[in-house]
Amino acid sequence: MKNELVTLISHELRTPLTLVTSTFDLFKETIEAPSAEKVRSFSAEQKKRLFASMEKGHRRLIAIIEDLSYYLSLVKNELSLSKETVDLNDFLTKNLEAFKQLVAAYNTELSLELPSQSLKADISKEKILDVLERLIYNAAYHNHPGTQIFLKLSEDRIIRDNKELKVAKLEIS
Repeated sequence: MKNELVTLISHELRTPLTLVTSTFDLFKETIEAPSAEKVRSFSAEQKKRLFASMEKGHRRLIAIIEDLSYYLSLVKNELSLSKETVDLNDFLTKNLEAFKQLVAAYNTELSLELPSQSLKADISKEKILDVLERLIYNAAYHNHPGTQIFLKLSEDRIIRDNKELKVAKLEIS
């Protein structure tokens, strides 16, 4: 399990770090260029894109490190989640517009299917929102522009410790 965690961390850190490093290298090359023409060769739009790319990689690294720190705190039982009972239908409906804005740059359509009867669950709203944002963003980022993403909330039943439990299930496809 530790090897899997290390592999995951390595992979997750390498992608944004490569992005930041390559952008820095490109800027360094243009600054050290023997000709002023090379420095002026980037348009304002190209410079904006490079800085945006660098910022995106930097912010992703920060998020990964924060997640790792949070995970380690949970594993060490140093942190507990603050949970509250939430109407999931209402929670998802209220956040749908923010989810749509999150993936707007990918020309992605987002739709939400809710059960007719509201589902309630004890959750940490901040953590669930963070997880949903990451999943939805990844669905848009790793698919073709124009991909439609479906969020479907439903009730399910599972067996745990020989007891049947009702659970809320959210599918992202």
